[in-house]
Amino acid sequence: MILFDVHTHHSNEFSFSESDCSFIEIVQDVNSVGIHPWALDDMNDKEVETVIHNLFAQLETDEYKQIKAVGECGIDKLCTTDLEKQKDVFTQHVLLSEQFSLPVIVHCVKGIDELLRIKKELSPKQPWIWHGFRGKPQQLVQLIQAGFYISFGLKYNKESLLACPINKMLLETDDESISIKNIYAQVSSDLCINQKELATNIAANCQLIFQHH
Repeated sequence: MILFDVHTHHSNEFSFSESDCSFIEIVQDVNSVGIHPWALDDMNDKEVETVIHNLFAQLETDEYKQIKAVGECGIDKLCTTDLEKQKDVFTQHVLLSEQFSLPVIVHCVKGIDELLRIKKELSPKQPWIWHGFRGKPQQLVQLIQAGFYISFGLKYNKESLLACPINKMLLETDDESISIKNIYAQVSSDLCINQKELATNIAANCQLIFQHH
């Protein structure tokens, strides 16, 4: 049984090998690269341009295909960075993801309308993963209709979990000090399915998302 952790800030720190399962993780700043909206608070336009240029160079020369995703990146209305700047930088990430055929790991706080508008305008071919989803079922339906994959972490709205199609569901630990196995146990309990069935479905989703890499 393979347990996928599609977004974590800890590399193998809280996972352990067992005879019945193995772990595959997308580790921030190792397997996924991007500018978090909060980081923009301390960056001027020139610095952003430099980082985007460096990301391009890194993706272009990623000889061993270590990088599996672009992000986390997105829109966060709780940070002080100008909204238009956030939208512009996120759009640049999307263009990178399209050029290098990589999925986008999306961070969003109170910016769902802006993200949906950008997605509609750009019509991206690469998958978008809404990480750490805690919203209500109504928001989840909007995202599913727009083609998002939904990643649930330690804290989530149970009604939304139950409303999420399993072929659009992913799981993650984010920055929590916990093994992904605990997340699988919690989610399988809430969904009333066994962990092996859940893991099989999540693995199938991940294979589709990361198939080029």
